[in-house]
Amino acid sequence: MELKDFIYFDTKSDSDIVAINAFIQYGALDESIKGLTNLTTSLLGKKTNSKSLQEINEVFESVGGHLSFRAFSDFINISISTKAKKLKESIDTLIDVLKNPIFEQEDFNIEKEKVLSSIRSRKEKPFEFAFDNLRKIVYKNTPYEISTLGEEDTINQISLEDIQNRYNNILQKPVLISVVGDNLTDKDIDYIKSLNTIFKEDNKDYTIDFCSKISQNKIEYIQRGGTQSTILCAYDSPLIKDKDKYLAFKIFNTILGNGMSSILFKKLREEKGYAYAVNSSYHVNLYCSKMISYIGTSIEKAEDALSDMINILKNIDITKEYIELAKQKLIGNFLLNHQTRQSKAHVLGYYELMGLGKDVVLNYESMISSVKEEDIINVYKKYINYHQCIVVK
Repeated sequence: MELKDFIYFDTKSDSDIVAINAFIQYGALDESIKGLTNLTTSLLGKKTNSKSLQEINEVFESVGGHLSFRAFSDFINISISTKAKKLKESIDTLIDVLKNPIFEQEDFNIEKEKVLSSIRSRKEKPFEFAFDNLRKIVYKNTPYEISTLGEEDTINQISLEDIQNRYNNILQKPVLISVVGDNLTDKDIDYIKSLNTIFKEDNKDYTIDFCSKISQNKIEYIQRGGTQSTILCAYDSPLIKDKDKYLAFKIFNTILGNGMSSILFKKLREEKGYAYAVNSSYHVNLYCSKMISYIGTSIEKAEDALSDMINILKNIDITKEYIELAKQKLIGNFLLNHQTRQSKAHVLGYYELMGLGKDVVLNYESMISSVKEEDIINVYKKYINYHQCIVVK
């Protein structure tokens, strides 16, 4: 599928709120030091040659809007909310931020400490600690192996010169812009599109093909201390660009571990009394995706809980009732989570960038409803075969 570089969705109402999301492709995938892209984007919007942080923020906050930058493995997201009357000033300000950023040592030191604090904080949180260890197994030797935050030793390697060089590199990447607003003129659209001119695509071949399959069962134990045990098990799952398999697998994952009516909740918490927390999540990346089942339990129950969770996944009876309930959940959650213009602009651009196309957003309800029972059973049989687990005690 050929990737669009601009999407405009008119909600056909009379609101003057304009939401814009720019997606810079490849995110942290090609960074030279883990955490460099995230640290670089955290410094954007602090200061330009002509504007202070306060002056930049005032442009957006004066109309209840915002400007933000976030780094992910597959893309960097620039998000704007503003009013139509402030559109030109908002775009002018963003262009200034992107063309004339000033990276100061003091800001660099502050943001670096914030990142280091976040990394240390993850080690204190049972799920994040377990997941960061699991990803080193299932995403080994890929850019997804380590969080976009980086690690303490990699962050300490980064200099202000590295930040400037990385930013110059980011400006060479292709960008996709997604806009949600009402009755924008051709002049408005052209002005928003002018953001594209900042990014000088270098025509480099960024074709990436990596995703190691889970081909054998593996369980690793980590002794951490405490009274609770965190258990995560990873399974293969479809890439997001495989639309039919992706939608079927989303339904399967919802059947397995989304909410109190899910199989894992009923079996592991209600029937067995193992869990204080249990779920399943579909971790979607552009080039390598996995499904992670999770249970938090006592250390004494950990082995039985692990064994039962693995056995449940091997022997799921996917009934019509489970399927219909999962479809209703997915559709309801999607509609609830994408009511605002900002969320609509983000998801339209996100699905386009990730290879599904914006039409999935516009036709989400009908696409989920039309997934057949056999499609769900087929992805279950295809992907849920072998597991790689982390047990933290």
